[in-house]
Amino acid sequence: MPEVMQDFFPKLEAGAPVTFRNLSLWPLFYEAIPAPPYLTLEAALEQRVLEITEISEQGVVPRIRFRNLGQTPVLLLAGEEVVGAKQNRILNTSLLVPGEAEVKVPVSCVEQGRWSYKGRQFTSERRVSSPLLRGKVQGRVYQSLRSGLGFMADQMEIWEEVRHKASRLQVHSPTLAMADIYTSYEDDLREFCRHFPLVPEQKGFMAAIQGRPVGLEAFEAHNNLARYYPKLLKSYALDAVDAIHSRHPVGRSRLLKVEELLTHLSSLTLSLRPSPGLGQDLRVENEAVVGAGLVWQDALVYFSLFPKEIEERPGRMMSPRRRHRML
Repeated sequence: MPEVMQDFFPKLEAGAPVTFRNLSLWPLFYEAIPAPPYLTLEAALEQRVLEITEISEQGVVPRIRFRNLGQTPVLLLAGEEVVGAKQNRILNTSLLVPGEAEVKVPVSCVEQGRWSYKGRQFTSERRVSSPLLRGKVQGRVYQSLRSGLGFMADQMEIWEEVRHKASRLQVHSPTLAMADIYTSYEDDLREFCRHFPLVPEQKGFMAAIQGRPVGLEAFEAHNNLARYYPKLLKSYALDAVDAIHSRHPVGRSRLLKVEELLTHLSSLTLSLRPSPGLGQDLRVENEAVVGAGLVWQDALVYFSLFPKEIEERPGRMMSPRRRHRML
């Protein structure tokens, strides 16, 4: 098994960037071991082979149940949103739900003001939480894993981020739902997304907002990137819109050049642990970035990397109040 991320991205090359307003994307090209077939969340729901419910009639915030009725595994990405049931959630980690199996998946709430049933099952509205929020969640989950607490995020921090983004963008949401922010800016997001078409053989992308790197996304095959690209791109567009409309600075990372993401990527040491589903959960971290992915049958099925905010840097202990929130 590879010991550094460079082993998963041999001959990594970045193509020419495309820019619209304050958002820039660089396509990524590299050789990769192909993964066995899997379904996306939306495909599994459309084929009616996936049931997503609360784990019990009463439900609990940090866990929901995914039941795969088919034989093909279903890939779930960290940050993907499911809506309905007792409240909308996002996934804390990427995982593959095995065929003909049930998995209790670690999640976080992105709708603070509701705890009542809106349908018995969750559905998808093809959304992923923004890279700013996913980076925060990824960092907290990695801290939780190292502490032996499992794939837990900081629920209060997530609610704070959703609330602050809604406030900056002047979105009124009766239940403080992330979904309402997306729907309020649907036209803006659509305008952004039409300027960033995929190019042949592209397997991933780097993104920058106002010239500052905000994330990297990678799959092992072009066709698999294509299946997730629209909603991933929309998530980056949301942070770009946030920066324009609210004049909100993009994070507080100290990375100054986009190229530094690739520099960090090639030298990161990885750690692997059992995933809640198929394969192995992959984590990387250094003083500047945090990343996570999923390895299955030697293929890096999916990987994402985000700059750390200054307060998340190693050596800065979380406050007792914030540590308590993770429990």
